[in-house]
Amino acid sequence: MTLSTIIQLARTYLQTDSNGLVDSDAIILASEALLADTSDLIMRGIDAASIFEVYMNATDQTGIYPWPDGVTATWTPATGFSGTPPTLWMLKTVNVNYQDTTLGNYVEPDIVDVGNLPKGQSYQWLRKNQASDNPLLDNRGATFEIFPAPDYTNRNNNLTKFFYAMYFTAPIVYTATSSTVLYPFNLNQNVLARRMAQIQASRGNEEMQSIAKENEKEHLNELNKLETILKRGSQKSIIPQGLSLTGREF
Repeated sequence: MTLSTIIQLARTYLQTDSNGLVDSDAIILASEALLADTSDLIMRGIDAASIFEVYMNATDQTGIYPWPDGVTATWTPATGFSGTPPTLWMLKTVNVNYQDTTLGNYVEPDIVDVGNLPKGQSYQWLRKNQASDNPLLDNRGATFEIFPAPDYTNRNNNLTKFFYAMYFTAPIVYTATSSTVLYPFNLNQNVLARRMAQIQASRGNEEMQSIAKENEKEHLNELNKLETILKRGSQKSIIPQGLSLTGREF
């Protein structure tokens, strides 16, 4: 599906044509709707954006690192991709391994805000003294800091593939009417079209405000339908399982 299909549907909902909603404005509206709807679905717990998996080596006695920015090659794709990883849009999870590169030794650090630490602690102290089996991470937007900083010189900490992260990539905004509408919005063309119509109408006169309200209502209905489709895995019937005493030590 191309964006032109969505644009034509949005014009129908706006009760207008290419004169009332020109292509250049429609492309901007579609990108705005894409970002808004992707955010809404992710906040509902739906994996509505592409998910990417990467790793990064650590630097000895260094705790501050950048997130994937789509430009620098600090992070390396974990599997099935060559080149610079795409821009991180929203973090799903990050793991660290102070011991080695064994998969079973990766742990997920607890998120901490260095501006609101427990009384009696300081981030300067945490940099060297936080327990490596209970690491902390301070997310600072474009960068983050891991506590304690990996230390190969003094503690023989592992530095190779120290970080593993999984994240939502930034949606690719539309640049032309021929742009491809990607998953999941190719499953229901009404979602973006209704959002576009709602945004455009909300900027108009009193008559357009009523159209905006109608499209806002219908957009929510369509988004709920899409959410139900994307949650289809949770609709699978539960299969009863017999009790087993194997595979666990007592």
